[in-house]
Amino acid sequence: MSTSATHYVILSGKPGIFHTEIGADTRAVECHDYVFHGRVRARFVIAVLERDTRILVIDEGQPPTVSHVPSKLLKRYASIAEARREQRDGRGEQQGAAAQHGGERGHVAQ
Repeated sequence: MSTSATHYVILSGKPGIFHTEIGADTRAVECHDYVFHGRVRARFVIAVLERDTRILVIDEGQPPTVSHVPSKLLKRYASIAEARREQRDGRGEQQGAAAQHGGERGHVAQ
């Protein structure tokens, strides 16, 4: 099924724990790192969905585990501004491949 309008999603990862990978039907628009005490604690990617697809979520444990998450499970945003606001405020529902940063206070670096 194809998306009828442009939709944005927020993908995330925690270095050393898990990360997400986009495929041919998804295009990264911008990336933000959540930095706390000089270390990247989380990475957020705002991406546009070209159509419904599956997002790869790779658990970096040993052995690594790969999950194929349907994009329909992700919260969608009508505009990039809305996605930026949600990512910046960090108060939205975390669904699918999105993950919280553990409540630490830090800053987001582009």
